[in-house]
Amino acid sequence: MKVWYKIVYQKDPPKNVPSHVFKIITIPDDLGLYVCEAGVKGVQIVPFESSGYMNNLNVSYREPIIPYTRKQMNSISKLGRKFCNEITRYDFPNFIYQMDMIARKLIHGNTEWHGPVGLKSQKRLYCSELGAYLDNAGQLNTWEKPWAVNPVDHMFNSRFKDVI
Repeated sequence: MKVWYKIVYQKDPPKNVPSHVFKIITIPDDLGLYVCEAGVKGVQIVPFESSGYMNNLNVSYREPIIPYTRKQMNSISKLGRKFCNEITRYDFPNFIYQMDMIARKLIHGNTEWHGPVGLKSQKRLYCSELGAYLDNAGQLNTWEKPWAVNPVDHMFNSRFKDVI
């Protein structure tokens, strides 16, 4: 991710560059907060308190600058639950597609994507791709190509602000 940070955003990367993305969601008729994330076991939803993120100093939280409405939050949660209930597997090959994009940027100056796109890309998800699809469920066009997003891209999205 440090290489992507340097070549795409043309800045020296900070000491800690994000390498994982998760989203905090709500579940209707439940007052708790839940973490929705894609990991080795696929897309999972766990209570925020038991996720290990609550007091983790290596986690930064970002929220939309324009807060989501209840309807938008419900759309995000519904899509997260859909991916979890469909047993959406983790997209291990995505690492290769991300490296391909970095190489193309270095050699050809573009970031053309050669992995799956659209609905086909939703059969297997990696963390920042899931986050991008959930963002788009809340606010259309947050991400033009959610299948090609990585954690550093989440860091630079101007529709969000750091909370912690």
